[in-house]
Amino acid sequence: MLKKIIVVLLLLLAAYFVISLIITHTELTLNKTPSSMFKWLPDFAFKLRGIELNSLEPEQYTTVVGNMIFAIAFITAMVPLVAAWYNTRKLRQQIQEEYGIKSFPIKQPGADDLKWMLPHYQKGQRITIFAGSFDWFGDKPEMRNRILQLAKEGKLDLVSYRSIGEIEGSFRAKGDEPLLSTIREALGDRFRVDSKLSDVTCTFIQKSAADWEFLYKSRPDDEGHMFNACVLSDTDKSRVLLHILSELTKAEHWGRPADDSS
Repeated sequence: MLKKIIVVLLLLLAAYFVISLIITHTELTLNKTPSSMFKWLPDFAFKLRGIELNSLEPEQYTTVVGNMIFAIAFITAMVPLVAAWYNTRKLRQQIQEEYGIKSFPIKQPGADDLKWMLPHYQKGQRITIFAGSFDWFGDKPEMRNRILQLAKEGKLDLVSYRSIGEIEGSFRAKGDEPLLSTIREALGDRFRVDSKLSDVTCTFIQKSAADWEFLYKSRPDDEGHMFNACVLSDTDKSRVLLHILSELTKAEHWGRPADDSS
């Protein structure tokens, strides 16, 4: 209750100060002597700022009062804009927390995105990756080691919208055919190609029996970066959606085994 009273008193004082400035400025502009009932508050404000009133000419006093009115008008106009920006930002954060959505700006594809993805891959007990050629597996030693570990432990599924010939060509261009051969041998029919999912790149990660993540790309929300790397995490609001995605992203639903394609 006391806080509300203090807030009301401060608002009333601020309103009285603005009215005093306007009336004082108007009377000075009309070459009239400002009423002391209104002039004392601007005078008090000047003294707080260390301005000697006796040293001011009437024209200077009028100009200073006018500048104060302009400054207050500007601040008053900015308050709703700042409030709208703050509320929008707060709402976005609230939605992200409720639905488990977070994004990370990618300025250098092939570097920033791999660095962002690796911690998620490290936590996965089982991972299904949808992409094109997968040749980026060998771009970072940490990523290469994690992919090989998942493949050898039977915890990795790969689904490509490209043919096995195109994938082999991409690895060959980087001189990394042994990596592809090792992965194909370890995965068997869990390496799927020709999925018909053109340009689909995403990852479904199972962290535990009832905890999942879905990684995907989205358009940039600001200039200066190529795209956003996003993650949909497990929350009360996203759990049903993640369950649906877990069914849709099962590798056996898409394409055909790499070793059976021609």
